[in-house]
Amino acid sequence: MVGIQQRYREWKAALPPPWNPNPTFRHGEGTRTYTQTDAKCVFHLSLRELSILPYEERDSDNRTNELPNTVLRPMKLYSGRDLLILAQAKQASVGKKFIPGRPVSKFQARRRRQARMRWSQEQTRQQFLISSYFPPSEPV
Repeated sequence: MVGIQQRYREWKAALPPPWNPNPTFRHGEGTRTYTQTDAKCVFHLSLRELSILPYEERDSDNRTNELPNTVLRPMKLYSGRDLLILAQAKQASVGKKFIPGRPVSKFQARRRRQARMRWSQEQTRQQFLISSYFPPSEPV
């Protein structure tokens, strides 16, 4: 009997090569799409598995009142139908039951972004305090 780790290795080895990005690719009208983060959370797919699917690339408007000068980042949108087909194929290959996860809400994403900013500000403050209490020694 083959273990689940062996089946995962066989599944990963059988994946086709990554999709060549096409900047003009657009999903059809009315297609339900998922961002890369939501696709990973809901369908339990890795970045390597997502790389074989076609995606639409758009700028994400992640500007908020707290961060009005943030830069627009490219966002990858995957078709929900393609994601479901891939997740079911993975389920059949690996032999593990597919249970959909929950998407990351905008509120959760904003809280994560704010936590990263607080952490970086705290790191900067700690570096300043350390350098002010322990100035670098001057060369002799």
